[in-house]
Amino acid sequence: VGLSLLVDALRKKDKGGFHFENKGSKQKKTSYTAEGDRFNCSVSFGERDQLVVLPKLSCGKAQSSFGEMMLDLTGCESFAEDCTLDVSCSFGEIEIRVPSNILVEQKVATSFGSVDVEGTPDRDALQRLCIRGSVSFGELTVRYV
Repeated sequence: VGLSLLVDALRKKDKGGFHFENKGSKQKKTSYTAEGDRFNCSVSFGERDQLVVLPKLSCGKAQSSFGEMMLDLTGCESFAEDCTLDVSCSFGEIEIRVPSNILVEQKVATSFGSVDVEGTPDRDALQRLCIRGSVSFGELTVRYV
């Protein structure tokens, strides 16, 4: 741990970004990075609840392998016109919570997996979010809140 802290202190600092990584064991791994108007979140062999707080979201990436992730996008103040979320779920579950004033378009391929939508967007939803990616032996749930 001490050597890891020393390496981090000597390494070049990121510009205004945020990074969190948790390695509880050799198999368990979760990470989250956010920089500017984009984020990247992943979980392997574990669980993660992540609130994404950005002034404007333009793109993001969510990956789950043998794990469970709850990704909450209600902390984003606005969404870019061509906002895209890339999702990869293998042998796991991902739940994406989206504000009801956002219209979600799905372009998700499934292999022995499922994609569910819970709730409905507002009738006057002007902003859009495109979710694209793949679900293999897992489950993706989009929940309007």
